[in-house]
Amino acid sequence: MPAVTEDNSPEESCGSLPPVEEGDRRMSLIMELSTQISLQTEKITQLQEVLEEKERKIQQLEAERGAHPAQEAQDSPERLQEAPDLCNNSIMSVVSAKDM
Repeated sequence: MPAVTEDNSPEESCGSLPPVEEGDRRMSLIMELSTQISLQTEKITQLQEVLEEKERKIQQLEAERGAHPAQEAQDSPERLQEAPDLCNNSIMSVVSAKDM
């Protein structure tokens, strides 16, 4: 049984794995973590590209919106609130005509 010293970590002091297998396990963990970091970095890069594309689209839409201020006025909340009244009036007209 190997002597346990204060410098040994709990993993080394348990003596269940020879030093070579312990080194292999650590190397395997390092490789696995490295792979995970690479995959996450790739995903972050993809998300950044999507974000940049969406930001360009927003800027394009804002520029188009600024170029057509008359269209904005037509779609104002006051104008949209009038629309249900127009629909209700035409429905009432049809109902009234049928009653006659």
